[in-house]
Amino acid sequence: MSWTRRRVALVSSVASLVIVLIMPTLVAPLFPSEAEQIKAYINENAQSYTAPTKVKTTPVSRDTFSATPGVATLIKNGTNYDWAKLVLLHGNFPMSDNNVTVITRWMRQENGPEDW
Repeated sequence: MSWTRRRVALVSSVASLVIVLIMPTLVAPLFPSEAEQIKAYINENAQSYTAPTKVKTTPVSRDTFSATPGVATLIKNGTNYDWAKLVLLHGNFPMSDNNVTVITRWMRQENGPEDW
C-alpha cells in the first residue's frame, strides 16, 4: 500500500468514526425539560370544581339561653355545693372541685347530713 492510500484509509476511517459518534446526538429526540414535564402533568391531571350559582338555604334554629352572675346563681340554687362555692368565691380561694369537696366534707363532719 502506498502512503496516499494509507492516508486516505486513515482519514476515511476517522471521518466514519466521527460520523458514527456524532450522528446519534444529532438524530436523537430531545427530551422535554423538567418544567415542560411538570406543565404537561398539570394539564393532563388538572382538577376543576363547579359550584352552583344558587344555594338553597335552610333556616337555623337556635336554642335560647341565659346567664346570671355567679353569686346570684349560687344563691338561687342553694345547695351545699353552692354554699361551698360561695365561701370559696368570697374568701378569694381557688374554686376547684377539690376545694369544694374539702368544704362539703367539713360540713358533713361538723353538722352531719341531717342538719343540712
